[in-house]
Formats: sequence, structure tokens, C-alpha cells
Amino acid sequence: MGTMANEEQLKILLQGVDIWNVWREEHLGIVVDLSEADLTEVNLTEVDLAGANLYKANLTKANLTGADLRYAQLDGARLIEAELRETRLRNAELHRADLSKATLVYADCVDADLTEADMTRADCRWAQLVRANLSRVNLSDSDLRGVVLMSAMIEEANLARAKLSRAYLAKANLSKANLRDVDLREANLIETNLDRATLTNTHLWESQRAGWSIQGIICEAAYWDKDRKERTTYSLGEFERLYADKTKIVLHYEGGISPIEVATLPALIQQIEATHPGCILRLQSVQEDAGGATVTLVVEDGGGRNPDELHTLKADIEMVSQRAMRTQRVLLEERRIREQIETELHIVYDKIVPQIMRQAMEKSPSIQISGGIVYGNVVGEVSGENAQVHYTHNDLAALEALVSEMLTHRAELPLTSAERTQFEEKLNAIQEQLAAQGPNHSLLREALHSMRHILEAGVAHVLVGEWLPLLHKLG
Repeated sequence: MGTMANEEQLKILLQGVDIWNVWREEHLGIVVDLSEADLTEVNLTEVDLAGANLYKANLTKANLTGADLRYAQLDGARLIEAELRETRLRNAELHRADLSKATLVYADCVDADLTEADMTRADCRWAQLVRANLSRVNLSDSDLRGVVLMSAMIEEANLARAKLSRAYLAKANLSKANLRDVDLREANLIETNLDRATLTNTHLWESQRAGWSIQGIICEAAYWDKDRKERTTYSLGEFERLYADKTKIVLHYEGGISPIEVATLPALIQQIEATHPGCILRLQSVQEDAGGATVTLVVEDGGGRNPDELHTLKADIEMVSQRAMRTQRVLLEERRIREQIETELHIVYDKIVPQIMRQAMEKSPSIQISGGIVYGNVVGEVSGENAQVHYTHNDLAALEALVSEMLTHRAELPLTSAERTQFEEKLNAIQEQLAAQGPNHSLLREALHSMRHILEAGVAHVLVGEWLPLLHKLG
């Protein structure tokens, strides 16, 4: 960094902007050093000073309309009452620069560094200050109407009495900033950080505040009417309680949400709260949207977490919730399939069991059937002096083959440990009984066909729980 301006360069500049700009074109790559230069009231309209070193230069009341000051170094420069209308200051360094009463209407200050600058009573209407660093800047009494400060850093800045109507402050960081008596009518404050800022007597008519953060905000009073005539006062912490936008958890149900899924939402919320100590959730809404449905949960109490921790909490809850939702859907689908299979089994029983009983009575007239048939269970007794059932060798062999197949594939069946143990015990018992039977088993042909169909469907728990007791009764 130079301590004094390059005298030759300064002489060329003072000959006029046209001469200077031609010289710049002819000397591309030359470092421009105008540090501490005195350019008070100089007309520098549309001058090319991109990348120039203007450290502590005196540009008081200079006319820099439309000038190119991109990447220029203006730390500590004096720009008091300077005309910077439509000036390009993108990525410029203006740390501790004095811009009091300067005009920056429509200026391009995107990504500029204005930390600790003095911009008291500056006219910055419609200026572009996206991502600019304005930490600890003094903007008191300045005109910032329509300014774009999206994602700007404005921490601990002084904006007392500033005009910010229709300003775009979405996602800007104004934590600990002084916004006392500021006009924020129709301002965009969506997702703006105002934690521990002072908002007393601020005018908030028609401001957009979705997702703003106001933890620890100081606001003794505010104006919500258009003409700033109705002052509403607040006790300590009341403004935050009334207007803090809660952290929201959004879950998407692809394809829509079923009534049973809606009914299980309270259980889902309890599960989330149990895995996130101190977090209290509330179901806000369930609504249809494109391609499915959206469930919105609100974090009523974040357990004392700060904004960054709440952001992490939100992401974690959404991930856990989506995983739990998918698991629930799998279980519900399995339940639906099981109910469907049980319905089909009911139909099979209604058709097959009466037929088997009828065949038994036809083959052995001495057999009498009393009682009735209940789904999944044959009630009644086989009685008679010579009551017996005859089995053929082929039928018995087929049943034995089926039981053998079930034992061979039991490890592939979807059973719990308890179900597997019960399954094996029943199958072993049936095998022992079949080994002791005579060579005839003619009444089981229809049952075998149905059992094989069910086995192929992989529903061994239904087979064990329903069909084997039936075979015991028939045998």
C-alpha cells in the first residue's frame, strides 16, 4: 500500500476524465496509486478507477457519477457529500470511509466492504448492497428507500431514524443493530436476523416478516398503521412473544396422505420430541400440494437453542421425520397386504372347508357333523360308531412333501423369532403325526392345492396360524 499518490498519475487524472480513461486503456496492467490524493470537488464523472488505490484519498464533494470503482481500495477515504449516483463500487474496499451526506442513488455496491463506515444522512435510494458488509456502519438519518440489502451483514449498525420503506432486507443480518424510529413500511424482512436488535418506535406497516428471527429483541413500542399515528406499546419480552416466527418443520407425503397416516401424526410428534429433549412441537397444518401433501410442524419451544442450533435442529428433525414416515408407510403397506390376504383366506375357507366336509360325509355316511364353521377354525365334532377318514398314498405323500418344503424354506420366510419357533414346533408335530398315519388321506387334495398357493405367496404366519389347526381337525 502506497503512502502517497503517484504524482505522474495524479497529474494525468487532473487533466480530465477523457484523457485519463485513454491513458488507462493504453496502460493496462499498470497499478494506479492515488492514495491520500486530494481530489476535492473534482469532476470524475464516468472515470475508470477500477482497482485503483485510493487509500485515505480526499474526494469530498467530488462528482463520481457513473464512475468505475470496482475493486478499488477506498479504506479511510473522505467521500463527504460526494456524488456517487450509479457508481460501480462492486467489491470495493470502503472500510472506515466517510460517506456522510454522500449520494449513492442506484449505486452498485454488491459485495462491497463498508465496515465501520460513516454514512450518516447518506442518500442510498435503490442502491444494490447485496451481500455487502455494513457491520458497525453508521447509517443514522440516511435514506435507504428501496435499497437491496439481501444477505448483507449489518451487525451492530446504527440505523436510527433511517428511511427503509420498501427496502429488501431478506436474509440480512441485523443482529444488535439500532433500528430505533426506523421506517420499515412494506420492507421485506423475510428470514432476516434481528436478534437483540433495538426496534423501539419502528414503523412496520405491511412489512413482510416470515421466518424473521427476533430473539432477545428490544421493542418498547411500534407503529403498525400506515400513517404512524397509532403507537402500540409492549412490556419486556412481549414483542418477541407476539411476533417471533416459529421454526417450521415441513414434511412432504408423496402421493398424498391417507386418513390412517393423519391419525398417526400425534404418535410421530411424540417420537420426535422423545429423541430431541427440550423440543416441543405443534401440528400446524395438513394440506394438499403438487404431487402429494404437506404436513407443517411448528417448534413451539426449542429447548433454549440459539438460531444456529435451531437451524441444525430443524434439519435433523426433518431428516428423522421423513425416515420415520417412510418406515410407517412400509408397515402400513404390509398391514394392508396382510389384511388383503386374510380376506382372500376367508373366501378360501368358505369354499374349500364345506367341500371337504361334504366329501367326508359322502365317503363315510356313518360320520355326522355337528356345529358350524367359524373363520379360521372348524368347530364341531366328527362322531359315529365307525367314524374314520380314508387317505390315499398319493395324498399323504403330497402333504408330506409340502411340509418338507416348508421346513426347507423356513429361513426365507418373513417371521419373527417367536413366530419361527412356533412354526417349527407345529411343523415337527405335524410331521410326526403324518408318519404315524395310515396310507390313505383322500380328503386333503383341495386343501393341499390352496396351501401350496399360499406358501408360494410367502405368508407362512397365516398358514401356520390358520391352515394347520384346520388339518388337525380334519385328521
